[in-house]
Amino acid sequence: MISGEHFSFTISELELLFRVQYSALETEKNTGQSSSRFRNLLRSKESTESFEKQNFLLKQQWLDDWSSATSKLLNIQLRDTDLHQDIQLCFSEWSNAKVTAFLVEAVTFTPYTAVGDKEKDKRFSDIKYSEEKLKLSFANILSITVEEVDRISNVYIKTIKAIHKETNNNNTLLILSAAAAVSLLMAPYLAAGIGGLMGLSGAAATSAGLAMLGGGSLAAGGFGMAGGYVATMGGGILLSYGANKASINKELESINSNELVISSSKFAAFLEHYKMLLSLPDRQTLMLSTCSSLRDLQSVFESDADKAFVNGDKKNGKTIEDKVQKIAAFRRIIRA
Repeated sequence: MISGEHFSFTISELELLFRVQYSALETEKNTGQSSSRFRNLLRSKESTESFEKQNFLLKQQWLDDWSSATSKLLNIQLRDTDLHQDIQLCFSEWSNAKVTAFLVEAVTFTPYTAVGDKEKDKRFSDIKYSEEKLKLSFANILSITVEEVDRISNVYIKTIKAIHKETNNNNTLLILSAAAAVSLLMAPYLAAGIGGLMGLSGAAATSAGLAMLGGGSLAAGGFGMAGGYVATMGGGILLSYGANKASINKELESINSNELVISSSKFAAFLEHYKMLLSLPDRQTLMLSTCSSLRDLQSVFESDADKAFVNGDKKNGKTIEDKVQKIAAFRRIIRA
């Protein structure tokens, strides 16, 4: 059965993920038209060509900024070895669960998010790209079908929407797209876990952390984890709790509610893909153990909320209570 180790990745394994993401974006960037055919019908040929050229240059600038920040932060590089061979070598050595966590992290990656420079970010927000071409690129690089990519992506977005629908009566956080989903990830806690490694603080650390995350690609697992693992991916932080409560508890205390939703949704995508590899009895065992781990986590959050309210810290109590509701909603969603 799966455990926290199946979601734990080393620096060299993060480098492989980085190369996959970079290669997919570069392929999409070079495949031609990014804007829709309908939109181009409303433009002149000259206007369309001008837009596509400017859009291409903005993509390249974002890709350069993001890859540079990521390389410096993790001290990794875009190696010129055969990417397909490197992927297949790792996949042959990993468990099916770890491969699935990697696939989820790669496929749910959303590009062209903020990298910290306000002026550049305004321009980057105007970038148009083809989600279909990007999905096809990921499928080709990872040697999986486009249908698999779609299934992972759809479960991820569907779960985000479902959790918010159950826990937000005013619908102010209703998620409409992957681009909207990734906006939830602009959380200061990321900087402490990642950007701080660079000796940075404040906005600079946040920018560095978000750059490395590609706007939320990874759930920071904390550098210096046991066994050389430095990041937890595929929503595995939720399951890691059940396996190693003592070391993961502090990390979960700092996770914000929105990141909890993202981690839950990635984990839902993981379960959807991984359970297809199991027999029916094993699927049932997997779901029961997952629900058990989530109940344990919910109990911890409830206890923390009780302490906060009893100590007169109502603001923190309400914040933690929101996490309780998110976990409870997620458990109801996946067991259905």
